[in-house]
Amino acid sequence: MNLSKIFAVAQNILTEGIRHKILNLILVFGICIIGASLIIQELSPGAQSRTMLDIGLASIHLFGFFTVVFSVGILTFEEIEMRTVWMVFAKPIKRSEYLTGKYIGIVLTVLLNVCLMSLILLGLCLLYKVNINISFLVSIIFILFELILVSAIAIVFSTVSTSLVTGMIFTFTLFLIGHLSHHLKYFSATSENIFLKWTMKVFYYLIPNLEYFNLKDKLYAIENISIPYGFVFKVFLYMLIYSATTLAIAIAVFDTKEF
Repeated sequence: MNLSKIFAVAQNILTEGIRHKILNLILVFGICIIGASLIIQELSPGAQSRTMLDIGLASIHLFGFFTVVFSVGILTFEEIEMRTVWMVFAKPIKRSEYLTGKYIGIVLTVLLNVCLMSLILLGLCLLYKVNINISFLVSIIFILFELILVSAIAIVFSTVSTSLVTGMIFTFTLFLIGHLSHHLKYFSATSENIFLKWTMKVFYYLIPNLEYFNLKDKLYAIENISIPYGFVFKVFLYMLIYSATTLAIAIAVFDTKEF
């Protein structure tokens, strides 16, 4: 692969992401939700700090996911309906280079939105003297890890789905199931039906376990406990392997797709 071509596509995708008003609205709405935590925390005296952090991190997570879905959706719509992908392929660029660049561009768009929302939340925490520690920062990093993985999933669904809406629905469904994957493990362990037991076990290992990245819900349980570097590396490696495998599947499908 030609890295210069990949990064040229990624830069173009990032520019398009910034240009589209819907992504700006997602960012603004996420910032408003974080700001609303200042009002909501007044309804929970004695737990103001926890309320601000809980709502702030949940907003970053949720609107980061929306950024992924709508970024992929908008770009896929332009590729199919407006035939912009033909303008790209008219140049000497491989499909694998284009899709890799598209993925990197979406990740950069998500990174930009998450960083802006995180900086605003951090500023509010400093302004209102909310006690934060390394667990808070690692929680944001884990959210980014998850969104990087979800971006690869959204890319593969955009290539295999017959319509834009179907791809978005599949992405949302897998995002939801990924956060409930521990239930699949429980059912596979408790079910007496052998077929159901093994089906649940296979799904548990195939579907991404997004709860690996859900450090924000454990923020107060580990407040006074150092986060082991081995665990952070394990989560990073899981994200890297799953994202690379998913992107490879997307590239293989995209190479055979007719526009």
